[in-house]
Amino acid sequence: MDKAFYPRDTLDQAIHSWWFIVVFMVLGGLAGLIFSLIHPPVYDAKAVFTTSIDTTRTGQLTDVEVDQAIGIVGDILSSTEVTAQVIQNGKAAGISMDGADFNQMASTQRKDYLWEIHILNRNPNIALSIANIWADAAARSVNDAYQHALLAQGYERYLDSLESCLGQTAAAEPTQSICTRSNLANIQLELAKTGSLVKQEKQASQGLLPAVLVSLSERAQLPTKPALFGRNQSVFSGALVGFLLALWAIYLHLPDRFMRKG
Repeated sequence: MDKAFYPRDTLDQAIHSWWFIVVFMVLGGLAGLIFSLIHPPVYDAKAVFTTSIDTTRTGQLTDVEVDQAIGIVGDILSSTEVTAQVIQNGKAAGISMDGADFNQMASTQRKDYLWEIHILNRNPNIALSIANIWADAAARSVNDAYQHALLAQGYERYLDSLESCLGQTAAAEPTQSICTRSNLANIQLELAKTGSLVKQEKQASQGLLPAVLVSLSERAQLPTKPALFGRNQSVFSGALVGFLLALWAIYLHLPDRFMRKG
């Protein structure tokens, strides 16, 4: 049967049964302490990448376009190629792990123009090592993608000039020697070749725009405080759960029933 809730009455009962709350909080704190002994603390090692957009190249972008441009960086940081490099370099450093192990420890988080990479591990030194191995591999991958993006842009400009040349050739005999009708076959061949190169370089750039600048601005530092399952956190959480359970029990008048039975 539903029971009406009156905050003032429940507060009065809680003050009257303060000992009941204390008992539950102590029991909850002890449960949290036991939990912390069973589950060792987990440490978080973090590295940070800073991004920026050169609007002199792109012009004014909408918020959606900015999100898309910066979002590509996150895809590169967690790409399968970077993951494979981290696993390989980790083994070389004496850290044995596979893709599933890495994915369980690793996460990325975007904060406006910043990308954070996180490694969670029970050993702070291992967390630090993997985070920096990841940061270095990701930085190389981003730089490689950027170089391919620049090449793709250069080939696109050359492709535009070839298409313009082809248009001039079709319209009339131009003054430029390369755009003569006699050179039409070579122009078409160069168009096909350059178009293939543009496609190849864009694929290698992983979608990164040449106007998006990325740098590893903060390498991981040795974490000194646990991010999860810290003893103080566990004890406090247990005591808080005990406090809430005590209030619920008081709301149901369990202390009064207990006293009457006693």
